[in-house]
Amino acid sequence: MLHPWRLRLLVELSERGTIAAVAEALYITPAGVSQQLATLESEARTPLLERFGRRVRLTEAGAVLVTAAKEILADIERAESDLEQLRGNVSGTLRVSCVPTASAAAVPAVARLRARHPDLTLHLEQRETPDAVRALKLGEIDLAVVDSFGDAEPADDAALHRIPLLDDPLVVMVGDGHPLAGRESLSIAELAEENWVLCEEPTPWCDFLVSLCRAAGFAPNVVARSRSVDFSAAYVESGDAVAVPSRLLMRDIHRNVTAIPLRPTTIRHLALVLRKTATASPTVSATAAALTHVFAEER
Repeated sequence: MLHPWRLRLLVELSERGTIAAVAEALYITPAGVSQQLATLESEARTPLLERFGRRVRLTEAGAVLVTAAKEILADIERAESDLEQLRGNVSGTLRVSCVPTASAAAVPAVARLRARHPDLTLHLEQRETPDAVRALKLGEIDLAVVDSFGDAEPADDAALHRIPLLDDPLVVMVGDGHPLAGRESLSIAELAEENWVLCEEPTPWCDFLVSLCRAAGFAPNVVARSRSVDFSAAYVESGDAVAVPSRLLMRDIHRNVTAIPLRPTTIRHLALVLRKTATASPTVSATAAALTHVFAEER
């Protein structure tokens, strides 16, 4: 009989490409991954992998089994959710990821859930949207707060359920003494001659801002790369540069800086994403409701 854990390893391998990457993601040794996959081949009674030096690729039989394995693992999660629904209690371990630029807003939800449901263990981590979606589909996390920008529609995925959380307008941050500080609004084109503090690459936010600049006919003159909005604000406060955060990020800034609406209004869309097979789970539902509530408070 095919073992679900070994099936998950095969699915992971199909997504990650190397045994070393699978081992790193699942905190096991490469030798352990190889041994389990060899056992899976024995169970399947057919070769599932072709080896080329240090790399492997799926055989035709391996690709067929990956497709079936995804359905089997989804059925198992649906069954677990149905059983949990019968028990009716919020308990167990749940893994939640959040884009770094919205994770502080998610903390109150985690605190409230822990206080309300002592049998629930919640792990909150930070992941950018592409990594979070991939981890969600692979079962590494259970829910993800993700973002998208402007008018671009997020890619539709039949396996995932998306819940809108917050429309978060982008703003131009300048020092209080900057010549632009008194403006009611600013366009990207009006920032062409400014120095920029930009988020680190590669992130969807950075990519989006660079695309806005290019559409306006210039490349931003980046004088600093930032991992935190507080660093950006400290640099901007000096009067030597501008930055483009969001209204949500500005709420915790206590420096001599001004947030000016971006013209035309440009939105970062925050959403909660979960696997459709987990929607019946009381634990997942309670966590989704708590996250939806705390982001509604930010509107």
